[in-house]
Amino acid sequence: ISYGVPRDSHVYAVIYNLLGQHVETILDDDVPAGEHIVKWNGNRSASGIYFIQFVSGKTIINKKMVLLK
Repeated sequence: ISYGVPRDSHVYAVIYNLLGQHVETILDDDVPAGEHIVKWNGNRSASGIYFIQFVSGKTIINKKMVLLK
């Protein structure tokens, strides 16, 4: 899953299911400015639609994902 930050930031990324329930926190770290990739191992989750939310300071970005097994 790709994401970018314009300057050095603390980034928090969380996976939610279609019901809005927290599935997993996949990132909670300081990252340098630029484009990055974070991997999610969905082996413990069922196939379906999920959302990832990236939070960095006051910026929040949501992305929709489909997990197929």
